[in-house]
Amino acid sequence: MEVRTVSCERAQGRDSPPAGKAEASLSLLLSLLLLFSSLSPVLAEDWYELESWTGEGEGTAGWSALESWEGGVRTLGPPQLLRPLHASFLPTATPTLDWSDVEGATSYQLLVDNDPNFISPEINVFSTSSEYTVPSPGLPDGIWYWKVRAKAGALSSPWSEVRSFTVDTVFPPSPSPLSPMDGDNLLEDQPLFLWSSVWDSSGVSYILEIDNDPDFGSPLYRKAGLTENQHRLENKLCENFSPYYWRVCAVDGAGNENWSQPFTFTLKVFPSSLVQSLSPYWQTSSPIPVEVVAQDNDGSVENVELWYRWSPD
Repeated sequence: MEVRTVSCERAQGRDSPPAGKAEASLSLLLSLLLLFSSLSPVLAEDWYELESWTGEGEGTAGWSALESWEGGVRTLGPPQLLRPLHASFLPTATPTLDWSDVEGATSYQLLVDNDPNFISPEINVFSTSSEYTVPSPGLPDGIWYWKVRAKAGALSSPWSEVRSFTVDTVFPPSPSPLSPMDGDNLLEDQPLFLWSSVWDSSGVSYILEIDNDPDFGSPLYRKAGLTENQHRLENKLCENFSPYYWRVCAVDGAGNENWSQPFTFTLKVFPSSLVQSLSPYWQTSSPIPVEVVAQDNDGSVENVELWYRWSPD
């Protein structure tokens, strides 16, 4: 008896005889089915009818279905890598790698290596979960590559795409406050803050904090994501809250932070005043009303003096 598989929906060529007559046991038939499954996705995922060739008697030879047996070719799709994102920088040596679930999978094989060809993987594990946290002591700083495939017994999916991430546990250099200098007395309530630039291969941004508490427990002003080494305040500081403390932090692409030492400054902002223009300016009758607007940084103005010069012309 010779056996072949024919798609139940696309069965064709049933009148073609086999190349030769061969006797096959039922166990061999089942072994062939397992072989077909292990070669997926060579065969499309579908149900296949088993047929046997009967060659006894004139005019009776041909393929006939084995009604008691029906098999299917089973395939698994590759997982989709979710996080970390490709080419991202991570501040931990024990990251969690996450990928999508694959229908029908019972486990996953994960490879992690510092070689994109995975010649000698640092991590080669089988997990029943679709995520894996690298155990301590973790991965050394550097670029790492990873990929995953799904498994169900002897059946394996194609490998996922290869992605990379960089383990970066080293803090960037600390910036140095430049202006205002430590102990400065400022005459403006929206000063410009300046600090030294720092560099890191993963990129650097800055955080500026200002508070009247040296511990910066609840900063009065905080600005993150600064890309330049200077910043002018967007709102006014109040003179009555002096002295102020300020510091700046360098943040690298992995999220590692390094704060500067705090500097102090005080505010002594003079009151401002504005005399409204007279219209028309040649008024000769008296009294002549004059409107004056005066304000102080702390909100209180005790008195206003008006100086003027009169001319008979």
